[in-house]
Amino acid sequence: MLEGDILKWDSWMNFFGWKTRYRLTRIRGRYIHTEDEIRQPPTIYSLVEREDDPLWRSLYELGPKLPFVDTVYGNAVFQTSNAKKVFLVQVSTSGFTAREVEQQE
Repeated sequence: MLEGDILKWDSWMNFFGWKTRYRLTRIRGRYIHTEDEIRQPPTIYSLVEREDDPLWRSLYELGPKLPFVDTVYGNAVFQTSNAKKVFLVQVSTSGFTAREVEQQE
């Protein structure tokens, strides 16, 4: 699972070329069964040097009160995977997406 923060501008700002802003924060394993999540050790890796980044912390608190900001939120995306799969991860105005990419051999 890939986790991160998203800043979504008011939709009319896209007209001016303002794209959704994001920050990837963590990657973690995800068990299929809830019981495994409870009983097995988690695998979590940080993707940022500073998880308590003051800018993003402020955006979470003040973002919706600022002009031009629609919302600031956390988002995650996951797919089943193995060592041979490759995914294209993208961010849109609705959050992260992950699509498997065919590898050329």
